[in-house]
Amino acid sequence: MYNTFWIALLSISLWLNSQTVNGHVIPSNDNGLLLKEMSMSQIYNLNSIPSTFATDGSTTLNEGRIILTPKPSSKGGLWLKSPFEMEGSFSFEWTFRSFDYRGFSSGGLAFWIIDSAMSNKNDKKLYNGPSQFTGLQLLIGNSGPYGEALRAQLSDGSSPLSKASMDENTLGSCLIGYQEASVPSTLRVTYDIDDNHLLKVQIDNRICFQTRKVKLVGAGSRASFKIGVTADNGDNNKESFEILKFNSFSGANDASKIPNIKSMPQPQIVTQMRDSKTGETKLIDKKRFDAERNDEVSNYDLFQKLDKVEGNILVNDIRPLDQRLDAVIQTQEGLMKFMDHILNTFTENDDSSKDPITKDKKEFNDFLKINSNLENLLEEQEKLRETTMKVGELGLHDTHIDDVISNLKMILIPVGLVLCIMIYYTFSTQQYIKKAKYL
Repeated sequence: MYNTFWIALLSISLWLNSQTVNGHVIPSNDNGLLLKEMSMSQIYNLNSIPSTFATDGSTTLNEGRIILTPKPSSKGGLWLKSPFEMEGSFSFEWTFRSFDYRGFSSGGLAFWIIDSAMSNKNDKKLYNGPSQFTGLQLLIGNSGPYGEALRAQLSDGSSPLSKASMDENTLGSCLIGYQEASVPSTLRVTYDIDDNHLLKVQIDNRICFQTRKVKLVGAGSRASFKIGVTADNGDNNKESFEILKFNSFSGANDASKIPNIKSMPQPQIVTQMRDSKTGETKLIDKKRFDAERNDEVSNYDLFQKLDKVEGNILVNDIRPLDQRLDAVIQTQEGLMKFMDHILNTFTENDDSSKDPITKDKKEFNDFLKINSNLENLLEEQEKLRETTMKVGELGLHDTHIDDVISNLKMILIPVGLVLCIMIYYTFSTQQYIKKAKYL
């Protein structure tokens, strides 16, 4: 019974450990892009560090974690032994955490994507990594003016960098609360040459910064990079930097294509102002404060504003909105075609329903013409009668005219009767036909 209890307790602890390591991971189908020999997806199952990786300093594997700084004032590093050969695009993911310290620190955790040709020049002066390199460094630390933040440095290898000059050479940055965090953080770096050389940095699937101004490799060419992570917890500091997972991909993975709906907070320097009359203090953006002091706008200020606008455009990725808008437009076009079809159908039915009425109108017009002709004959008869009466009054009455009139009466009266009968029967027939159509 006791053995069963301890086995169950051990299983629960292992399950919790695996859930902690897999924090902030989005399921994806990246097995075709994952480079297994250059990855450590399940460090918690390892008994030793794989032979494809090299360690230095105080780095150790302990309880499913690669601890870079296991003790105070220590340094450590973890590097891929073989260079990473890149033809176009890549993605790297590191899951890490900082433990046992919170506050200002002269140390930090640095991730490296640098030219492999300079890998032998590691003087370990910059967070246990090279101070002079060609490539990209991502530093997570709490030594700058922004507090806990990620800062990216891009160097061409012409001159060495120092901790004091890190802020002057920052490519991009964002705030990240990593010290003593209850959940590990995942850093993802993606370079997509097919998307106009897009370099994107994400923390826990949220955009930190991205730019198309960096070209790590030219179109149609190859590049060889040295990939690694180093750490230095500073003087008299027991901050423990740990690596829980590392994945390498031979292209932009699915998680890197998540729409940039939520961006991480960006660093901002403020100036404290005190009212000399009331003694009240308030905080104002330093850039705004400097601008109010000087009304003149320099070319550098304009460049900063344009660069900020470009950054906002890149962060607010509107491609999903474009796709939804295209779908809405297609739906609207389909509805318009359907409405046109319905209108044409109604128009045809309306025209077909109007045909019998039009025919009836034409036939009634024929009857009206016959009636008008009959009226003309009657008018002529009346005029002839009046003329005859006038002739009789003048004594010019002639028996021959009376005979003609009597003969006309004998002819016109039957004709009129026949026409009336025809009009009556024709009208009755039309009414019967119309009722039959409606039924």
